[in-house]
Amino acid sequence: TEDNPICKISCLEGKIPVIYNGEYGDIPTLDNKVICATPIRTAKEFLALRDNEGKRDEAYYLVNDIDLGDALTPEEANHWEGIQNFSGYFLSDGKTISFTRNGQIQTLTCDTAGFTEGGTAYYVCGLFIDIIDDAVFINFNIKLNINSLIKEDDLSNNYTVNYVGILLSSVYSNLSSVYSNNLIIHNVHIQGNVEGYSAVGGFIGYASNT
Repeated sequence: TEDNPICKISCLEGKIPVIYNGEYGDIPTLDNKVICATPIRTAKEFLALRDNEGKRDEAYYLVNDIDLGDALTPEEANHWEGIQNFSGYFLSDGKTISFTRNGQIQTLTCDTAGFTEGGTAYYVCGLFIDIIDDAVFINFNIKLNINSLIKEDDLSNNYTVNYVGILLSSVYSNLSSVYSNNLIIHNVHIQGNVEGYSAVGGFIGYASNT
């Protein structure tokens, strides 16, 4: 119909059109904008974003509730590596990303440095980690715990930095000196515990210039 602009949009094969027209709040950059997004239907598809470096600036739409416990082995959960360098859209209509076993919320544990620069070890931990430049996260839920393990001798080391957040570890990277100016997190709900050292938050461990 004439008053339904989504009917006029044709996306490339495999992508679905998503429109936001103020329903989720006043977000000028999304006002009546139609986004052709790749659907995320399974935990395996979500985890594949970690290996899909060339497409981390695209749009993704969480179609179903997903449980990372369906795709992660215990060893993988104890050596968690989040999605790096994401700068696209991650959208949903209220679906949930969780990590549970037998109905109990489980923990993703990071136990190694994400990167080292100038003698400083950066332990970064979150679903999304490191550079988040102009990314958009809208209308989904997260239910899981995040724990970043730091070696005991590192706690007194002035050259150890730990950024930990359940949604994302940081929006600034010393590695590339990239700042995020337009990060949007809207209508995202988080349930879980977070543990770390030096820069820790429920949503974001460390944010700068955003």
